[in-house]
Amino acid sequence: MKSMSISVILDWIPDKYRIFYKSTGLDQLFRHARMLDDSMEIIDNDFLYLTQEISFLDREWDIRKPRFLIFCTKTGSKEGQINPSWMEHAAILYTDEPFHKVFREFLDIFDKYYAWYEQCLNIIIENKDVSDLLDYAATFLCNPIALFSPTGKLLHYTGKFQEKIEGTLWDEVINFGFTPTESIYPDEHQRVMQKIHSGNRLISSVFRQDPSHHSLTAPLYFEGKNFGAFGTTDINGPFTEAQKALLLEGTQAMITPNTLFISAAINEHPMLVANACRTVGFVIRDQNSAGRSFNAETITDASGIAAINAAPSRLFKN
Repeated sequence: MKSMSISVILDWIPDKYRIFYKSTGLDQLFRHARMLDDSMEIIDNDFLYLTQEISFLDREWDIRKPRFLIFCTKTGSKEGQINPSWMEHAAILYTDEPFHKVFREFLDIFDKYYAWYEQCLNIIIENKDVSDLLDYAATFLCNPIALFSPTGKLLHYTGKFQEKIEGTLWDEVINFGFTPTESIYPDEHQRVMQKIHSGNRLISSVFRQDPSHHSLTAPLYFEGKNFGAFGTTDINGPFTEAQKALLLEGTQAMITPNTLFISAAINEHPMLVANACRTVGFVIRDQNSAGRSFNAETITDASGIAAINAAPSRLFKN
């Protein structure tokens, strides 16, 4: 089941709210949001919980509580009123808005994220060019992003620059069509390549051609093999935990169109795949059986998903 990083959720909270939290546990993932009240006996750890009940203020953390809690309180309240044991697992949101409106905005954040993810699947299912997927997948990134081949050739870049790129790493990449080897110190280049071969998902570095900006490399892997990488710099803004999480989402989105396999996406979120198939009139067929197909209904069935995952599958028009 597809989930959303708490770092992205907190980053997308409207600016009208003031929020306080510690930078711990921000790699946690949640399927959606729920309200928490004092009468609940069972907590589903797949969900992010919100509450405004004062009874949680002085309570010790225990195993019955959610992995992460958004506590909504009135503007002017003091952080010190809340038991410190909560602050490793919670955020305090200050607002004078009614609680139901705040909760609705958190639901909207999840809806926005899932709409983005479903559109990525639509682009894949419609068999559009990889550049179309990258252009859309990068919608929520604040910095431009480039896609490189395994040999370092620039395949596509997308995003807007908020300042001139002359003299920056982007200037060289766009003009030369690759990252010149002299732009990076030899020992730094060796370190980055070692991390790529070791399977690292995000690699931070600084290029001597552009020391004022940090660079992030997000290698693309399929079945343990590297088949390219995303590259970006903080030319527009810093790399927040939310931006890093969204960049990693982009790497996952790129796996499907480059390999033409969709079993991973189906297994991760079958309902979104089914909706996308229904929208554009595609079915999924097992290539190793005589035309056996899985439509928008059957791929949500456990046996259908298992059958697709057991053999290579491709998309075909109805």
